Amino acid sequence: KIKMDGCWMHPIIVDNDTLVVLDGMHRVVASKRLGYHLVPVCAVDYDNPHISLGCWYRTIGGMDMEKIPSLLEEAGFTLEPCPRSRVGKLLAERKATAVLVSPARCFAVHGSSSEILGIYDEIWRIEQKLIAGGCFIGYEIEKKALKGSAVLAVPSIRKEEVLQTALSGNIFCPKATRHAIPARPLHINVPLSLLSTDDLEGGNEWLVASLASKRVEHLPGGQMLDRFYEEELYVFRG
Repeated sequence: KIKMDGCWMHPIIVDNDTLVVLDGMHRVVASKRLGYHLVPVCAVDYDNPHISLGCWYRTIGGMDMEKIPSLLEEAGFTLEPCPRSRVGKLLAERKATAVLVSPARCFAVHGSSSEILGIYDEIWRIEQKLIAGGCFIGYEIEKKALKGSAVLAVPSIRKEEVLQTALSGNIFCPKATRHAIPARPLHINVPLSLLSTDDLEGGNEWLVASLASKRVEHLPGGQMLDRFYEEELYVFRG
């Protein structure tokens, strides 16, 4: 995707104090494999209460809901029927790895891990099992996802768990966190050739000059662009 874009479109989001990546860790890994030395970032104060942390519920399509429980049991998970009203409590208290929800039925899905990193490893394993079984997986914010036919509801990760996991050298699976910052810059469009150098000072000078030359479009939160954005956006044009 980075190669196809021909530029680095959006900055990753990092904590200013620790440099822990909050949004874009998998792009950082990709950048290392591509041999880049620099990565554009937007640094934020993670302690700011206006930075929120949510999760992505997994929407499940392409298969009848009645067949999904047997796929998860084949993968070693146990399923327990539960009322829809308990979904939030089960996940908040980490009493289920995930909850499988449909308009008619609801199951608490239990795996073997009680630690959040292990829980998300198991959520990733569930996704791969469903994909192998013929399902396709989408990602939606909680309220939107629960309006669909079949959803895998997952627990939210806490801010301190994000920092602890990253600082210990571990990484969550894709789509584990959903950070919303007060305002997010998009389309900074840094040339990939610049990222291949190790000239940090020159790279920063180029970026400041480039952004200063562009028109900035301010968009309210709730936009669907390349994905759904909850926060206000500052889109660089030109």
